[in-house]
Amino acid sequence: MLSVGGSIAKSGALLAGMFGTPVAGASIYAVGEVMERAAKVAKEGAAGLEAQGRTLKEKTISDLKEEVAEALQSLPRPVLVVLDDLDRLSAPEVRQIIQLVKATADFPHLVYLILARRESVINALKEIAPDTAEEFLEKIVQVPLHIPHIRPSQIARVLTSGLDRLLADPNFARHFDQERWISLYREGMEVFFETLRDVNRYLSSLAFHAGVFQSKGGHYEVNAVDLFGIETLRVFTPALYERLPELKSILTDQLVWSREHKKAQDLARLTAVLKVVDEKVRAAVQRILEVLFPPAAALLGGHHFSDTTQETPWVVGLRIASEKQFDRYFGLSVPSDELSEGELQDLLAKMSDRNALQGALADLRSRGLLEQALDRLDYHRFGLDRTDPDGVLIALLSLDVHGQDGFFLVPFSPRRHIWRIVYAYLREEASLRERAKLLVNASKAATNIATCVGIAQHAVAHSEAHTSGPDVLLAPGKDTGAVKAAVVSKIKKESSTVVFRESEELQSWLQIWKTWGRASQSQKWARALCNSSAGFLSFLRAFRTIARSQGGSSPITKQHEFFALGALEEFVDLSVLRVQAAKLKLNDLSGDERKLVTLFQKAVNRRDAGQPDYTTLSWTWEQATCV
Repeated sequence: MLSVGGSIAKSGALLAGMFGTPVAGASIYAVGEVMERAAKVAKEGAAGLEAQGRTLKEKTISDLKEEVAEALQSLPRPVLVVLDDLDRLSAPEVRQIIQLVKATADFPHLVYLILARRESVINALKEIAPDTAEEFLEKIVQVPLHIPHIRPSQIARVLTSGLDRLLADPNFARHFDQERWISLYREGMEVFFETLRDVNRYLSSLAFHAGVFQSKGGHYEVNAVDLFGIETLRVFTPALYERLPELKSILTDQLVWSREHKKAQDLARLTAVLKVVDEKVRAAVQRILEVLFPPAAALLGGHHFSDTTQETPWVVGLRIASEKQFDRYFGLSVPSDELSEGELQDLLAKMSDRNALQGALADLRSRGLLEQALDRLDYHRFGLDRTDPDGVLIALLSLDVHGQDGFFLVPFSPRRHIWRIVYAYLREEASLRERAKLLVNASKAATNIATCVGIAQHAVAHSEAHTSGPDVLLAPGKDTGAVKAAVVSKIKKESSTVVFRESEELQSWLQIWKTWGRASQSQKWARALCNSSAGFLSFLRAFRTIARSQGGSSPITKQHEFFALGALEEFVDLSVLRVQAAKLKLNDLSGDERKLVTLFQKAVNRRDAGQPDYTTLSWTWEQATCV
């Protein structure tokens, strides 16, 4: 009691000084110090109390309290003491605070505002007043203030006001879909916002994560509607949110059609995750998942997701249901080995400046992000900037890219991405003649022969297969002939370089030279190449056929190599090749060179034995029957 009284007296002195009554303040402060010293000495026993009593000049607690009251009475205006969230304390702590308030509440000019749930405080007081807890509280609280009930519409206005602040940034609102947002909120999110505390808690977390997903250039890595929905699950159902990454194959467009045989298993997994949330909000959570993840909606509806038209808009729109975007919603940054949305937008902005575009592509290559950039550009291939069409095509055809298409073209190789971009870019030009002109000019100016020739092959093959209808690219005949002539000219020019003769694509280039140009020229060049041992080995390396096989139950893919002699003989007589092979000493060759010569000799011996030459089909069939 002495300690509490001393603290109050000293606080009163400070307040008196603040409000312009320094004399009274000094007096109260002195009393406060005396009381605190008394409390300390009291712990030392009766002798200490007796000595302290003399110091106090026999003043009682009541006397001291009157002095404090008199000093506070002189304050020009009352002091408000706010005690918030009292119901979050433990029961003993609540009782202690209430008792302290009761002991000091009758001081003049001192007003307490206690913010708490009334039933929580009453329950805490029942230990000291089991039957009269409510009456005990009523004697302390003079004016009870009940917070009025807030209408759902008022909560919604506060929430939408906070969301609108984010959507005021055009970069954040770029992919906002009003219809999808209404469905998400009305049918799912709304049930989670019952109080202003729910709204403030949600908006605080949302603002933080929106900032996390913003790149240096101001662009966002996520879709606003999807972020609103996934943030609701993160804040209000964290147990479910934390399990979503393990359901990626179910929730996204990641070859969902291939999981038809696992439909029952996938449904059981999804249902089990839904059961971790409270039953009263389970339907709302399910609806949020259905809006965010259409494949999940299909699964819950009893069938698998089969919409093949959604991939591009989902990737471009940064949708969480896209297999390519899904992981970003569950991280705190874009990994350094991934292309950010900001970098993609920067690349798209540079389509109007040839030098800037080539510099950006070179930078992405140096960081190992070029293939990702081509993949993302593929989704944006329609509607690219056409300020400098020649520059865009030259930059693309000059890229040095490698890799083969995956099984059934999944995934696409980098070169196929380039072809798809070039095809879409050319299609934006209405005139077929101008399209051919653009491709010819780009083929001549491009610095990478492999990509240049590969894209020209795609363009010619497509144009010869689609001579009418909406898929026409180039007019067959004169236009495709101009492209062929430009490519043959480039091949002839590059044929004098070491890069040309040592390329793994040499066979393809010779075939194009022979087919699109003069066969005699390509054959003459090949014979000259084989006049030297090094040239002969380069020739063999380019014509080696590599086949891959996989056992019925084995996941291991085996690689097999052989020569189809007919392909070599299109350019060089077999007799010439036999002579060159006989000149080589195997011990002087590297391991791969010895393997080339051995495979060649095996093919020759097979022919000499009267057996048919290998083709890819016959070799595969023979291996299958042997097994």
